[in-house]
Amino acid sequence: MSAKLTYAPVVEFQNGGGSLVETAENFGRELKKKEIPACIIRRGSEIDFSMAIRISQALVRHNVLPVVELLEGDNVPDFRILFETCALGTVDASWKSGEPEFDPTRLYELIYNAGRHRLPLDLRINFIDSLPELNIYQPIVKKIGELADKYGHVQVVTLTGIPQDSSGLSVKYLQALSIVCPRSSSSATPRLWIDNQKIRSSVSDFGLIPVELEGSSIENFVAKEISESTILAESIGLQIKPRLPLIPGFYAKGWYSFEIGKVLDSWTDRKVFHDYRDRAEWLED
Repeated sequence: MSAKLTYAPVVEFQNGGGSLVETAENFGRELKKKEIPACIIRRGSEIDFSMAIRISQALVRHNVLPVVELLEGDNVPDFRILFETCALGTVDASWKSGEPEFDPTRLYELIYNAGRHRLPLDLRINFIDSLPELNIYQPIVKKIGELADKYGHVQVVTLTGIPQDSSGLSVKYLQALSIVCPRSSSSATPRLWIDNQKIRSSVSDFGLIPVELEGSSIENFVAKEISESTILAESIGLQIKPRLPLIPGFYAKGWYSFEIGKVLDSWTDRKVFHDYRDRAEWLED
């Protein structure tokens, strides 16, 4: 078991009505004032890929690291533009009644295009009510692994949901994906970590955790999920620490644009993020 647990605090972008770009500018100012490093842009019907890019651009102007939820069918040429002002993309792969709720071919295209444009990804796996048969699951996992190995851009694989009475098998399914993505960190949501000893021994990260805007700051990120986990973690001698959306290894490798690099650099000298000691050489230029 790891000596510490990490999580990436993010505030969820909220549409206040009116212009989304103007809302993002105001939101960015508030996050900067409160010293909250990152914001996740979830994709409702009003936020298409182009709008997500514009919101990202507004947040970066205020030294906030944007995290963008990616969806099947996102426009391929826009990935290059998104990379310039996005720290991380997230991809959800949910399974229901043992079948994928996504189109595997379109999922591969999404992962491929992110890798081709050097955009790091967090892959989130959710088993809603039952586990898929291995003969369905393994070919999809194998293909994801091939793409992850080709580009090395899948930084975290997070288990977000498991069916009742199948927690042990769910861990094995996560481990199967981790094996084909050896450069990726294994992660699970705090509730799964609390409820399952096998998960506690398998992961050392909680992934992206939404925090409350009110009360959070660089010294104190307020999130119910983390506060509940801290009690158990402390009882077994674990420390829970915040991190930036990019894990330290990806920061050291320089997996980001020059604009995102400048924003990262504005946060990595903070004591709370001291694990980001190693900088990419090109940041010294």
